[in-house]
Amino acid sequence: MTYKGHPLYFFVKDKDNGDAYGQGAKAFGASWYVLAPSGSKVDNS
Repeated sequence: MTYKGHPLYFFVKDKDNGDAYGQGAKAFGASWYVLAPSGSKVDNS
């Protein structure tokens, strides 16, 4: 999924379809999560 041509999720360690190694990462003062196609946060914790 993109927003104005920019990916809403990108993590350099993701190499295969379905990878989401950045899910729940804490960086830049916040937690980062994958978005579902509906726009909702995907939180498997």
